[in-house]
Amino acid sequence: MDSKNALDPNAPELNITVSPEELSSPENMNSKNASDLGANDAPALNLTGVINSQSAPPVGNGLGNQLRQPKPGRERNHQHLILSGKVGRQLTDQQLRDILQKSPNERDEFARITNADYVSQFVPREHDGFFIDDDLAASILQTGTEKAVYKRFTHKGQIEEWYSQVTKNGYFSITACWYGEKPEIPDCFKDLPTLIRLEECEYDPASFR
Repeated sequence: MDSKNALDPNAPELNITVSPEELSSPENMNSKNASDLGANDAPALNLTGVINSQSAPPVGNGLGNQLRQPKPGRERNHQHLILSGKVGRQLTDQQLRDILQKSPNERDEFARITNADYVSQFVPREHDGFFIDDDLAASILQTGTEKAVYKRFTHKGQIEEWYSQVTKNGYFSITACWYGEKPEIPDCFKDLPTLIRLEECEYDPASFR
């Protein structure tokens, strides 16, 4: 029997979503391993959250064409990973400070910046033929910001975990959890103690591995 005929053309497409381990997520705000945050990686982190896939029309009429098309949710996640890595490598110290200190009035409930004109200074509207909508762009900038901050920790000590959260007054805060050797906050962030924080682990993380 032809393998194509064995497939049900009426079967619903799966919605592709990204777990907190794969993508940085303000919606979930889960912590992640610091080793995932290398600035030169095409990293998989926690900061845009689970991105819902959207229905997209197949190219052509054949089932084979449908199967060859990338799933919309998967493509969004791919663009998020690629562009957040680029943003993380390109942001300057001053740009980072400006982003971190952006008013909560211009942030959503996940502390992502909602000023689309501002975000577009760092995130393109289109990449590799894929349209970057405002929601995705805001998530990319937030993830890129997190990566750029981590990159500046030249003395990382023993950073075991790295997580982000929304402060009580609506800012975006990044915390480095350490055990053993204490890391040093980079000079460019030392006057931002509520936004870039160190937190000592109460227990040896190795005991949980």
